Amino acid sequence: MHFFKTLIFNIVFILISILANSQESVFKNLVYYGEYYISNKEYEKALNLYLEAYKENSENNFLNYRIGECLYYIKEKRFEAINFLEKAKTNIKKFKGNNVDYNAAPYEVLFLLGDLYQRNNQLDKALELYLDYKEYVSIKDKEEIEKINFKIQSIAIARNYIENPVSVYIENLGTTINSRFSDYNPVVSSDESVLIFTSYWETTDLIFMSKKINGMWGQPINISNQLKTDGTFYTTSLSADGKILLLVKQTDYESDIYVSYFKDSIWTPAVKFPGKINSSYYETSACISSYGNIIIFSSNRPGGYGGFDLYYSEFKNGNWLTPKNIGSEINTKYNEEAPQLTEDGKILFFCSEGHRNMGGYDIFFSTKQEDGSWTTPKNLGYPINTTDDDLFFVPVKNGLVGYLSKKDNESYGKHDIYRYSFLKYEDKNFIKVDEKNKNTEDIFSGNLKTGFESENIRVSSSQKEMILNDEKNRNRDSSKDRILLEKNELNTTEVLSIEKIYPEPNFEYIEAKDTLTIQLMAVKKELKQTYFKEFDNIRVIKGKDNIYRYFVGEFTKYSEANEFLKKVRKFGYTDAFIRTYRSLRN
Repeated sequence: MHFFKTLIFNIVFILISILANSQESVFKNLVYYGEYYISNKEYEKALNLYLEAYKENSENNFLNYRIGECLYYIKEKRFEAINFLEKAKTNIKKFKGNNVDYNAAPYEVLFLLGDLYQRNNQLDKALELYLDYKEYVSIKDKEEIEKINFKIQSIAIARNYIENPVSVYIENLGTTINSRFSDYNPVVSSDESVLIFTSYWETTDLIFMSKKINGMWGQPINISNQLKTDGTFYTTSLSADGKILLLVKQTDYESDIYVSYFKDSIWTPAVKFPGKINSSYYETSACISSYGNIIIFSSNRPGGYGGFDLYYSEFKNGNWLTPKNIGSEINTKYNEEAPQLTEDGKILFFCSEGHRNMGGYDIFFSTKQEDGSWTTPKNLGYPINTTDDDLFFVPVKNGLVGYLSKKDNESYGKHDIYRYSFLKYEDKNFIKVDEKNKNTEDIFSGNLKTGFESENIRVSSSQKEMILNDEKNRNRDSSKDRILLEKNELNTTEVLSIEKIYPEPNFEYIEAKDTLTIQLMAVKKELKQTYFKEFDNIRVIKGKDNIYRYFVGEFTKYSEANEFLKKVRKFGYTDAFIRTYRSLRN
């Protein structure tokens, strides 16, 4: 009897071992097949396999990282990644390749999670994760150090813009236009009588057009059949007269610009844009000038400054000329997309990841100068821009009004179309401004009265003291926190400083009066010295305002300090500046 009991126990043990090994084999096979798809950036397919593996072993840190990574890159599921990445970061190791056997996540989990918290406006959490991530980055990896420094700087920029919103009216276009789906990429004629937009219905993109009747938008009609689109097209530009429509056809393997014309009360079937505008690479957005003789578009073709750059082409002698890169003043090492020109062709709006950003993509504008060059781009500010991706701002009235698609707590669907109006512009649906008697500081501070109420209209204006950029006010003493502002071309406010300008604390003189140094940054949280791994001899001073200011270098000549400043900025400290020790009194 004992023999049979022992035999049965051994058989059961062997079967359990085989089953366990089989389950482990299934788990590893699912993960390894997922690795194939993720290497090709096929995140949906990889995610499906990883989720099956998750049923077998939900505690594996590497698997949780991979699931979080896939969700992060699937935009509509992005914030679902947070729980998986939080779980994954409990065990981090520095390694390369597939290490599911290690049951550990690579340190990149900190960057992805930090970016998600930043996009979700949880800036303190984001900063902490970025600082932890930097601890893992090698000092030799200058590109990665520059990237993480850029993200840390963007948190300071975000805080400034959020604390000092621009004065702008925001109007949801309502349920006549917006549906329960994602309604996006609105394009309008210059007189705002024609609105065309894209709506994503479950699995396909449809193109709708609405006309304004007696000041109200009419019921949109589906013009997809007129355009002969197949569900893979989206809107990107409408000419000033509402007669030329640009679209983009995008699939997994191509992205090209198409054009349609409004003739005999109907849109012609969309055809590829002529000339050399399209390439074998991706063209993702475009705009056409009022006269139809200039096109500006985004492309990741070789020879640019970054991923996607902006290019332009002119129509001359019956042909579109070979496209040219719009230049380094606009394009950065990151992505620039969604160009839009004002009616007069003098102001270019676009979105970028590489200028003074709050988080992901922000919307910027630049003014064309007499010599054809473009001015340094300026951020449109909060609440137009947020810490998440902000794309595709379409200006009318030469930039004083714009249309934008966003998702927020007041949206009717996944994304709604909004109309933005800056205070300078007069419109019967918005505020009436007396140009003769208005006070500029009243406009900036939001003191003008609206005289109307509407559930679809929200007013955003700064409640803090705003000081114009002139010599009289530049040096004015104040016991309050202040932000130095200037007017820009749109009569909105532009924050000049990366951080708040605090009342000058009482520091003692600690060096000779003419000694110069470089201030790297000023933050509310004390940083570890290892954060500044690019430099030796970092100095920190904490003022009575509880701000930590970090400095590097000592110089007696301004030229020497300026040369060192150029090197500092190459490491990503784009807002570093020269100051004297004399000004640091404690």
